[in-house]
Amino acid sequence: MEIDSKHKELQPEADVYLHLLVMLYLFDSKEPVERILSCANELVDKLDKWNRRTLDPLSSKVYFYYSRAYELAGRLADIRR
Repeated sequence: MEIDSKHKELQPEADVYLHLLVMLYLFDSKEPVERILSCANELVDKLDKWNRRTLDPLSSKVYFYYSRAYELAGRLADIRR
């Protein structure tokens, strides 16, 4: 059996989970808020592309930390859409 050497795309749930772990690492390691905001914005943009009920539990965590990042930056009102 030969193994396909091409990269396989992650399932959205795995992608969001791994991205969330990276964002939590940035929070825990006291990275600059702008770096956390960049990560959070990218993750929320990914979530906006997918409409899957299986992402709802992860989405709630993502939006919590998304708003926390903006709160730390003093820009909480900027996340209203």
